[in-house]
Amino acid sequence: MMAFSVATVFAERYKRHKWVPYVAYTLATAISFSRISTGSHFPSDVFIGAATGFAIAKFDVLRH
Repeated sequence: MMAFSVATVFAERYKRHKWVPYVAYTLATAISFSRISTGSHFPSDVFIGAATGFAIAKFDVLRH
């Protein structure tokens, strides 16, 4: 959740640089896949965490 919320904040704040959203979401996805591959989380945990992190960042943090 934290990886995608930070990625969303960076992607929105620096969207004038076209490469920043791609790098931010790629790193967040890599972190998510690493959590699945090490057995720390189930894929459903990662999906819900990514969706929740995105939603919190998009609709609460970036709203102000």
